Amino acid sequence: SALSGSTAKVCLKIGDKLVEAQEEGVGRVHAIDLTLRKALKEYYPGLEEMKLVDYRVGSLSAMKGTGTESRVFIESMSPGDTWTTVGVSKDIVDASIEALVDSYLYYLIYSGMEIYGGNGS
Repeated sequence: SALSGSTAKVCLKIGDKLVEAQEEGVGRVHAIDLTLRKALKEYYPGLEEMKLVDYRVGSLSAMKGTGTESRVFIESMSPGDTWTTVGVSKDIVDASIEALVDSYLYYLIYSGMEIYGGNGS
């Protein structure tokens, strides 16, 4: 494509099924978001109502270099609700995934959707 994209691939266990998906996005977080949505859409179609509206990164310490922990803030919205989730890690992609997944979980829980494997299975 004309845009310099990133590709993400996920393999998830939902209930007793293994689900794989791959998508390309503009940047790593966008690619991960699109890929997770593609993998989850059959099981959680309501996620289509949820949108990622802001992505911010901050540092937790004054340390310089790769040892610094990053804080990722993801603001999401659905009709009638807006929320922010935070991910923390030395790896910015890991922090981004943590914040993104927490955003999905928030939406699913407060929408009253059943979450597969929510009982530890």
